[in-house]
Amino acid sequence: MNKVIVVGSLNIDMVAAVNGIPKKGETVLAANMEKFDGGKGANQAVASSRFGASTAIIGAVGNDEDGKALLERMKSKGVDVTGVSLRVNDKTGTAWITVDQKGENSIVVISGANRTLCKEDIDANEALFKDADIVLLQLEIPMETVTYAMDKAKENGCKVILNPAPAAKLSRDILSKTDYITPNESELDILAGGAEDSSQLQKAQKLIDQGVANVICTLGKEGAMLVNQTGHVNFPTIIVDAVDTTGAGDCFNGVLAAELANNISIENAIKTAVKAASFSVTKKGAQSSMPSRQDVENTNYKLI
Repeated sequence: MNKVIVVGSLNIDMVAAVNGIPKKGETVLAANMEKFDGGKGANQAVASSRFGASTAIIGAVGNDEDGKALLERMKSKGVDVTGVSLRVNDKTGTAWITVDQKGENSIVVISGANRTLCKEDIDANEALFKDADIVLLQLEIPMETVTYAMDKAKENGCKVILNPAPAAKLSRDILSKTDYITPNESELDILAGGAEDSSQLQKAQKLIDQGVANVICTLGKEGAMLVNQTGHVNFPTIIVDAVDTTGAGDCFNGVLAAELANNISIENAIKTAVKAASFSVTKKGAQSSMPSRQDVENTNYKLI
């Protein structure tokens, strides 16, 4: 069916270009400020759609110009936004992002309407789950909504991808419902709590022992690592000139979801997601940097 449902956040990103990410107590001057479409859920939905999957998103925005314009732009990128509610008493979520000359970033998120996404919103859009292959979630919405969406996915035979960001400790119940979990290194540290002296592989194995079927840890410049009951595989990274790393993880997750929905093997899906995420950091912004399949296939990469 090649259908992906994203349940998650929609934001407007305000991005400041700086010489260096400010340290505690430090003030820095920004060269400029730019406005982009963002939110982990929205970013991942656009990445999935751009890679050819039939993609719908369930979320919430404010009944404001930013929210309405964001939905129109997502529709133009092929995302079904009928599952997004307009909240009269809330503003659309906002992220304040600083990006340095190396493309590294720091982010502060004001949740806005995202924090209101609830079980009733999932029930109101239950029809979307009926013929879906993959349900993709993150943690910029309430945890009880994440759990409820997982239950709805399982009731309808969907595979669940959980991108555990922002980082949080997760219950064994949530982990046991997760077919694919996609932490970065710092998120894996928190998920594996109390395993500070362990290797990344040992930390990932701890999640497998708690019921996760597949752990896919994104390792930045080191690529990615897949761990499951059959063993582990490392995937090399790609050499690129990074401009802005904002949304790279979202690109990885959206493309991974699209490939898995298209019955691509997990190993080949990860390889493609690594390439797509590498492509995304060569452009500014989150959604604006999401590549199409043609973009990725027509670009010559050098593996490290």
